[in-house]
Amino acid sequence: MKKTWNLYELSKIIGTTETPYHLSDGVFFFRNFPFYACSVDSKPPPSTKIINTWEDYDISRLAILGGIDWATSESAHVYQLSLHLLSSHYKKNDPLNSVILKLVKRNKIFVVAAGNGGPNQGTLNDLACIRGVISVGATTPKGKLLKTSSRGNPDGCFPTLACEGTDPWPDPFPPGTSFAAARIAEVCVFLRSVFAWLASEFYSRKNQTPFPPGMAERSRLAILDTSFNKEEIVARQNATGTTLAVVDGESYLEYAFGFHRSNWIDTILEKLPPIGMHFQIDNSPESIRRVLQEEADSSICSDITGCGAGFLPVSGQNGIFTKLTKLTPSRFYKWFGDISPLPNDQRYLLDELDHELGPIWNAETVQFLLWEYLNRAYRIYARVF
Repeated sequence: MKKTWNLYELSKIIGTTETPYHLSDGVFFFRNFPFYACSVDSKPPPSTKIINTWEDYDISRLAILGGIDWATSESAHVYQLSLHLLSSHYKKNDPLNSVILKLVKRNKIFVVAAGNGGPNQGTLNDLACIRGVISVGATTPKGKLLKTSSRGNPDGCFPTLACEGTDPWPDPFPPGTSFAAARIAEVCVFLRSVFAWLASEFYSRKNQTPFPPGMAERSRLAILDTSFNKEEIVARQNATGTTLAVVDGESYLEYAFGFHRSNWIDTILEKLPPIGMHFQIDNSPESIRRVLQEEADSSICSDITGCGAGFLPVSGQNGIFTKLTKLTPSRFYKWFGDISPLPNDQRYLLDELDHELGPIWNAETVQFLLWEYLNRAYRIYARVF
């Protein structure tokens, strides 16, 4: 494969759905972005207008750009980047940064490993510093920050949060931020779909359309890494398909008819907006990030340069999935409501509603949602270099 490449930004996209992805050919057409890459002894087609040029562009970054481009063609919603890069000499105008920013604005979620260059500050993976991404540091199962987990700077960029970084597979690799990012990416895949479904349920109750509405689409997870082979991908797909139990018919009926949820939602709509307690439910990267940060525990992992908002357990009694079974009105408003501190009367109202309504979902419904939105989520894999 060619080692020295030039990358060009063009006035328009010139790749098509039929364009092959082969860096070994010495040229690379992007299907979703106005870029074209070729070896230094080649040039873009003469009919194209060149806006910007990056000479001697790093092959690793080019491969990641290609992986993101391919995953975008596959309609990915969540992108997991378990990768490590040295700082870019192009810095802010690096096209990899601009592509990720554009996709975040298009409601795509990027989960980025913080890197394994710790314990010194200023060792954060440069992809983890891109505005809008969810960057993840690595801890032990109990939330102690790993020495190897990369740190940011108190007055600069630092991870969004931290998560367990152990390898869950047989013959495990040493713990690191790639595994922490993988856990958070799975959470984002799940929450993105659940929040879309929850928003549609609120919309149907507010507008008196049939309830409950149809299931929202499952989110697609694109995993970009360096070490995948076909056998490992098949093994991991099989494993993720059997990690959660299939719920029984009674649980499905609780989902399908949702009498408790319809009353729960009606009460929230009746009581909160009239007194100025407004909320917005969506599955945007900002909403997902807010929930993750709200539920992270800074008392367990307090080093902001390595843990950001704190340690977020995924499973277990305090895990994010378990907290969905405790989505009472006060937690709901904490996730989706106004950020400003609440006056006493509004806090008292939420306390009363907690007592009156309880959580919106029971454990069986959450298990059903886990099966639909996590176990059956569509995953695509890209070995980028």
